[in-house]
Amino acid sequence: MGWHYLKYDIVHVALAGMYVPVFVVSLVLFLRFLAKPQLTWQRLFHPVLMTGAAMRIAFFVLQALIRENQAGKFSNSANNIFNVFPSFLFFTAYLIVLWLWVDIYHKNPLTVCGLPVLQPLFWFLSSIMYVILTVLLVLVGVLSNDQDNIDSVAATDPTEKILMVYLAAAYLVTSLGYLIYGVAIYRRLSANTTTFDRTRWKIVRRVLVLTSLVVICFSLRAALVTADAFYGLSRRWWFDGVYFTVLEIAPLLLMMVILHVNRNPGQRDTDVEQYQHVVHQQRGYNQRSMLSSSSSYQTEPSLNS
Repeated sequence: MGWHYLKYDIVHVALAGMYVPVFVVSLVLFLRFLAKPQLTWQRLFHPVLMTGAAMRIAFFVLQALIRENQAGKFSNSANNIFNVFPSFLFFTAYLIVLWLWVDIYHKNPLTVCGLPVLQPLFWFLSSIMYVILTVLLVLVGVLSNDQDNIDSVAATDPTEKILMVYLAAAYLVTSLGYLIYGVAIYRRLSANTTTFDRTRWKIVRRVLVLTSLVVICFSLRAALVTADAFYGLSRRWWFDGVYFTVLEIAPLLLMMVILHVNRNPGQRDTDVEQYQHVVHQQRGYNQRSMLSSSSSYQTEPSLNS
């Protein structure tokens, strides 16, 4: 069997290998939190990551076989769906974290910067996003002009280009959501300097890092996915290696490190738990402050007495 596109093949097989750590780390963390029934979000977050990583491994091995005409008949539309579906699985993992931020933020009635309209808007946009994705995937499968033995995942049909542009739009909307709630959480946790302890500062720092990471990476992905839809950047042998390493593999690993960074014994296991605890502390502090102020007002001697 002769391999005529050696650079392309090496890059894509290497990418398949680079997703193995994503799968393994997510599996280890999933097993670690499996015995903790209170962490229900972990039971969805990590299986989504593992499924996406497993599909990416199979996808990139398949790309080398397709390029060398060793994969049999495999249509362009099927290959594009195989490429887009793991992207939305990883995208869902990011949304799970954002959902937690939205839920925790709006559960506290003593919000520093109340944005109540954003919560229902967030859920509405998330639901619409997945409905549109399902419709587009069906249209790609039904209406695309299939070409067998294609040599890349570049979009060759209008419906495939629409799907890629839609993916770019989803990245932009999600980056905006992270920016809004990342700033809101920062403002809430940094509003009361008298209770701004070390744990609170660590949480704020990680929220800022994760917010910056998602906003920058998703904005770049939106631009590159749109360019790929119209200019076929993925036909270049090096493009997938750079794109997926810098904008998908590295951010996923960093996100898991940020959310599950090593802590001392007795500390809460995730930033979500720590953030919930800090918000609860701040709620108690604010309530005590209001009661104290009210009591002082009631017991303060009148100037007319």
